[in-house]
Amino acid sequence: MRQNELAKLLEIKPISITRLIDRLVKDDWVERRDDPVDRRAKRIYLTDKVEPLIGKLRDIGLKIREESLLGISNEQREVLMKMLVQIRTNVAEPKD
Repeated sequence: MRQNELAKLLEIKPISITRLIDRLVKDDWVERRDDPVDRRAKRIYLTDKVEPLIGKLRDIGLKIREESLLGISNEQREVLMKMLVQIRTNVAEPKD
């Protein structure tokens, strides 16, 4: 993924993501590679150092999600997600 795409996904400013990625590159967690389509752009790739942690982090995330949604039906979860998306949209859109 390109840095600007990652910044947008994480909803942070491009300069902030650049500094964060610089630190991750320095510590060998990610690497920048040329974009095969746009030679001006760089793509961010995880290094092999991250591989052992991915499964652990995924398991932790799933456990937290299940614990936090315990007792909430699938229908309620769908409504909750729609509401949270709407709240995010409301906050992100500039007001007059």
